[in-house]
Amino acid sequence: MIKPLQDFLPQLTAFFHDAAIAGWASTEADDDGPSSPRRPGHTRHVYRRDNFLYEDEFAGFFRSRGEEIVYWNFAPGNNAQGATDWRPVWDQQYRGGVMEEKIGDTGFAGAVFGFLKQALADKPRGQFQPRGPNKFELGDWKYSADWDGDIKSFRGEETVYRNGLPVFFHWFQGGLLWPKRD
Repeated sequence: MIKPLQDFLPQLTAFFHDAAIAGWASTEADDDGPSSPRRPGHTRHVYRRDNFLYEDEFAGFFRSRGEEIVYWNFAPGNNAQGATDWRPVWDQQYRGGVMEEKIGDTGFAGAVFGFLKQALADKPRGQFQPRGPNKFELGDWKYSADWDGDIKSFRGEETVYRNGLPVFFHWFQGGLLWPKRD
């Protein structure tokens, strides 16, 4: 592995863990909430720490699609001009939603999303998990995430079950981006 990349990946993993929990999955009362979306009809969450910037922008409700992007500042603001050079270095796309027979049931979808937020916030620290933990259970709800790869390149599916039946799914994929350096 390239030495700078070997040093970078643990930082990226730790940042993504915290950013993903602070975004849509946040249950904190002091969450800043969504930021202004870049695209009409989308919701956007932003989280920034040190030289990392995270964006999660998605559209839809019963069925949705979204993208999480992590940017790295290649020119940290510690120079005289305070210059920045944010470039995307990692992303993940996801798509799915409630099962077709539940489309239109706002109350049920709200319950699914409430459970999903808890599952996503339960991801283990110190290891890469693209969505939530591999398994999470609470009462008659169950979450599973099955995926292949690592933070450099991955794809998988997450599923929420209620009383043993699938009620929600997302397919996801992503990995490192290699920006051109001028």
